[in-house]
Amino acid sequence: ENSTYNEASFIYNSPGFYLARVHLKDPSGTILQYTFAITITKRPDNPIGYILDQRDGQLYRTVQIGNQTLMAHNLNYAFLSNDSINQIMTSFSVVGGQGFYGRHYAGMAAQNSCPEGWHLPSDEEWIDLERYLGINEDELYLSGAGRAAGLDDKIKASFDWDEPIANPNSTGFGALPAGYWFSERSYNWGFYGHYTAFWSWNEADNIKSFGRSMSHERDEIRRTIPFSSSLSARC
Repeated sequence: ENSTYNEASFIYNSPGFYLARVHLKDPSGTILQYTFAITITKRPDNPIGYILDQRDGQLYRTVQIGNQTLMAHNLNYAFLSNDSINQIMTSFSVVGGQGFYGRHYAGMAAQNSCPEGWHLPSDEEWIDLERYLGINEDELYLSGAGRAAGLDDKIKASFDWDEPIANPNSTGFGALPAGYWFSERSYNWGFYGHYTAFWSWNEADNIKSFGRSMSHERDEIRRTIPFSSSLSARC
């Protein structure tokens, strides 16, 4: 604050929520003030990289978790179509959400949404991730409530969830509560703030596979097949 330097930096020694205030003076002498909210979390031990989506120039952070490299942001590629009836090749902006929530993808749009060289995770790839998190082997192929109890915090972002996350995002995956779109009812189910769901796809059979979902009120990672829904995508 009140710095006259062209460049400034500050080291945050502990995790927490901070407000950063910046004063800028334009050539006319007018002083502009900006305030930024910053959440500082423990940096994950997993290697971090980046991928540039050549289709639209968007940059995504990636993280290595176990033997897999995954996007650490929700995909935000605008896959649009005029097919308003079946919504087969369509993506939707997250209603009420900022750009970092990414988009919701419907049907075949999800399968074709990833940048070249990337793909939606299969059920087995999700299971590999969950093994890394420490899931019990006898829960791997279960579906529904209560699965992978207590492991969701390891992949949830530390902010925007309606309930505080006790030990968030130790992997760097950073799952955000972006909600989902339930197309049969033609409205955004919303619930951004306390729910998220991710696509999975069985490329060998070219069919939907078991996706993953999490909420703010249950310590679990659900394994369910999404029907008539538009969900977030991580490649």
